[in-house]
Amino acid sequence: MPIHSSRYARVAILSFLLLGLALASPGAAQDVRLLSTKVADLLAQFPADSPASRDKLADQVLGLGEPGLAEFTKQLAPAGTGNDTAVRFALNAVAAFASKAPEPKRALAERSLITALGGASDVEVRTFLLSQLRLVGREPAVKAAAALLADANLVEPATQLMLSVKTPAAQAALLDALDRAQGPGRVTIVKALGELAAPAANARLLKLAGDPDWALRRDVLAALARIASPESYSTLAGAAEKAGFRYEPANALGALLEYAKRVGPKSAGTAEKVCRLVMEKTDDPERLATRAAALAVLADVRGAAALPELLKAVDHNDAAYRNAALLKAERIRAGNTVDQWVAKAKKVGAERRAEIIAMLGRQGDATALPFIRSSLTAAEPEVMLAAANALAHVQKAKAVPDILPLLKNASAQTAPRMAEILGWTIDEKGLDPLVAMLDSLQPAGKAAALTVIGSKSGRRFAPKVLPLTSDGNPEVRAAAVKALAGVVGPEHLPALLKMLDGSAGPQAQPATALPAVNGADAAYVADVQRAVVAAASLVTPEDARATPVLAAMKTASHPERFVEVLPQVGGKPALTALVELFEGSNLTLKAAAFRGLAQWRGPEAADRLFEVYTDAGFRDQAFAGFLRQISSSTLPDEQKVLAFRKALSLNPPARERRQLIRALERAKTFQSFLVAASYLDDADMRGDAAGVVMRLALPTPGARDGLSGRIVRDALGKVLQVLEGPEAEYEKENVRTYLRTMPQDEGFVPLFNGKDLTGWKGLVENPIVRAKMSPQELAKGQAEADAKAATNWSVRDGSIVFNGKGDNLCTVKDYGDFEMMVDWRITKDGDSGIYLRGTPQVQIWDPARKDVGAEVGSGGLYNNQKNPSKPLVFADNPVGEWNTFRIRMVGDTVTVFLNGTKVVDNVTMENYWDRNQPIFPRGAIELQAHGTDLAFRDIY
Repeated sequence: MPIHSSRYARVAILSFLLLGLALASPGAAQDVRLLSTKVADLLAQFPADSPASRDKLADQVLGLGEPGLAEFTKQLAPAGTGNDTAVRFALNAVAAFASKAPEPKRALAERSLITALGGASDVEVRTFLLSQLRLVGREPAVKAAAALLADANLVEPATQLMLSVKTPAAQAALLDALDRAQGPGRVTIVKALGELAAPAANARLLKLAGDPDWALRRDVLAALARIASPESYSTLAGAAEKAGFRYEPANALGALLEYAKRVGPKSAGTAEKVCRLVMEKTDDPERLATRAAALAVLADVRGAAALPELLKAVDHNDAAYRNAALLKAERIRAGNTVDQWVAKAKKVGAERRAEIIAMLGRQGDATALPFIRSSLTAAEPEVMLAAANALAHVQKAKAVPDILPLLKNASAQTAPRMAEILGWTIDEKGLDPLVAMLDSLQPAGKAAALTVIGSKSGRRFAPKVLPLTSDGNPEVRAAAVKALAGVVGPEHLPALLKMLDGSAGPQAQPATALPAVNGADAAYVADVQRAVVAAASLVTPEDARATPVLAAMKTASHPERFVEVLPQVGGKPALTALVELFEGSNLTLKAAAFRGLAQWRGPEAADRLFEVYTDAGFRDQAFAGFLRQISSSTLPDEQKVLAFRKALSLNPPARERRQLIRALERAKTFQSFLVAASYLDDADMRGDAAGVVMRLALPTPGARDGLSGRIVRDALGKVLQVLEGPEAEYEKENVRTYLRTMPQDEGFVPLFNGKDLTGWKGLVENPIVRAKMSPQELAKGQAEADAKAATNWSVRDGSIVFNGKGDNLCTVKDYGDFEMMVDWRITKDGDSGIYLRGTPQVQIWDPARKDVGAEVGSGGLYNNQKNPSKPLVFADNPVGEWNTFRIRMVGDTVTVFLNGTKVVDNVTMENYWDRNQPIFPRGAIELQAHGTDLAFRDIY
């Protein structure tokens, strides 16, 4: 939330509509205050701090009657003309409360909002009032808003009101406005009539079904489909016929199929006629998906009566069409359907019989089990496998005794599929019968069994698996080595590491030991590496996992194999070793270490990759690793944005800049929005930036996390000029809709323009001393302070920088309640802070300064004595790197986020200048000068 010019908390009005300050119970004495005083007193308590407080306040507002509510509504101000934040909180609270209150209170709220709507002229104010009427509106609201359906600027919110009311009167108002509406307004009304499925609109919409504007025609056809009147059949079928029963912009074919779904309950015959028409017209390879969709609707509408059509579909030459039919068939279980499918299966070839058996398995009807079980002995492999799979679907683990014998005759082709079926049927506890038959299996079956044992983490069977890693059959040997990762533990690490290096031969090892891996076999090496990682991952603590690996690597013949497992093993020792090897002289190990850094699973290696990025020989992989590690990490979004900005500051090639800008979208913060928006004027980047800015600013579907404010509006205005491509019109309409409905507050406002110190001044004493100075003394002192500040503070590379000498730099304006963001950077031994309302301070310092207690980190309220002064957690970035604060101050309490981590949670800030009084209600924000070089940027 921004620092406002008297507009606190408007940046996220939609997100905070349920918040505010608690209200004390009214006294028993008669209230003789003037109405205007009562209104002012209530307004001072918005927003409320809980739903209960909000409702209590709303009830008192309603208690003032229509005159009192009129006092509230007349204070609504057009954007940019005044601060009406509290009024909007209050009116929303009233509407929300009244929507659940007894009828007289709901009607009172409705009347008052209608009166205000009639007296308002500003589009945004009327939009706000319409949005509140959606909560309490009934027939009177419909009547009041009906005329606004003809207003191009208000048709959207007026239509939303009608959709909320949903009465016949609302439908009639929309229908009445349909003929008078033009352009986007008509499309909006058509969509609404379709959403309401208004039967009365059907005849009127039929007249528009042939409109030359495909966008309008699309929405008309969609609305007709939703209304689903039998009278629309000819029009919708005709539109699909005209489109050649192919998909096109107006989506006539899609509307016809939707119509079939919806008209079914009203007229099954009409739905069936539609489906058969579509199936007849689309029986060609290019449109079989459409034919399948029509068949699916027919099955939904007709149920078991559609079974003949589904049985017939099995004879079709296209496998995808057959499977689509069988997917619908599995839901039809009435009567003797299983018998009919069994009979059909016995008449068709092996491929189709296997497909039917698979469907019966998914259907799960126990009456099909005799046929499925009998198919296990089929000569055709596809039928046997389908039967095994179906039996497993129906009986789960109970099917294992019937499936296991199939492994004895499994071929190289069927064994892998058998392993897959057993893999999801059997669990670790059920492995004993499989292990018991291991020695009796042929190589293909034995390999399949080993695959299952390894996949189920059968560690108790390690003694059975390990000897097979030296089996004479290469298929068995490969499967055993691959299974190692599922059966080994920390106790096997020494042998695994020897195996990885290839330093001991199979003949030299006892039966229970691990043989060597053929050094030339990359697949074997990879499997043993996975086993090493699996065994090491069970070692505790985490930082001890790499110890045996690093020890073995020192004497290894193939140390690069050990280096390659370090990023998966993890831990600080592993990362340190990778960095040292990369900096070493052995080129083979250097290359392996670099791959390890690039493949590191967390963000810990990102800084080293950033340093490597400037080396042309490693640039591409370093960038890819850096981007992946930061993007996929659990770092706070604020940290990700700082990392991406750091990479962008190197001015990388256009391709990499685009990737970084796109990555910003994964960190939905105001800071990421600002960074992306800064590229809207870049000819090479603006296309990518526009999409990212749009997705960051607009709410996530189902959430209320959209951004607002003047900066956001201006950026989205640029987005509308830049967006292009096949989805551009759709995206632009989404942006325009959001711009019409977003809160009209100032949002975050910049305190620093990035160019000079406009809006800032030098420090004159402290607030208490300043209060005692005469205007003349203050003016003289300010002139002197400004002159001094000009020699100590300057702007360089878009940042406010301090040269280490002088006093604090202060905002020209004073602030009360606010939320601010600021990036800061200090040098070694640095010490600074952010003064709030002229009072020290949110602390900034070098954590290495243990002599002054700085090891706790920055962000604490350093000068507190009674209340907490230290941060909750350490969240600083290394000295010399940028950090970001988000500071919220309400009343005398402060909350601080450092790099996205909460370090101060609603702590009272004490008055350093006079501890006998609370913090000042208003004051300047100050950047503290404390004798060290420092920099600040992006202050909002």
